[in-house]
Amino acid sequence: RALVFGPTQHASHVSPDLYLFTAEAALAFPDQWDIAQHCVNRLVEEGTVSTPAYAVRTLFARAAVQRHAAVGLRGPELVVGVKAALALVVQGIKGALADTFAMSHLVEAGAAHVWNAARMLYHGGAF
Repeated sequence: RALVFGPTQHASHVSPDLYLFTAEAALAFPDQWDIAQHCVNRLVEEGTVSTPAYAVRTLFARAAVQRHAAVGLRGPELVVGVKAALALVVQGIKGALADTFAMSHLVEAGAAHVWNAARMLYHGGAF
């Protein structure tokens, strides 16, 4: 039997890991930012994922949502938005470096997130 939830209801027994997986899947589609934002907000509310690697991936997902929020901004507002996204990525990279043997692939993913967040600053007319 399927559980159906309205727009303001949620299942309190849903693992935070599921919100991470859903956010990452939504981030892969350009028109699903609202789903990614919702899942990231739930992750922040829940506060705990099951592994340190998931915690790093959560920071990267939050950074991607923050980066998207900065799209269309210009000047100082753009810099503030990009800085907020980069701060989350750097925090994630630091977490991955805490156990490089197990999470070295996340350091590489973090480097890609740095570029994705910062490249908005390189477009003409951004300032």
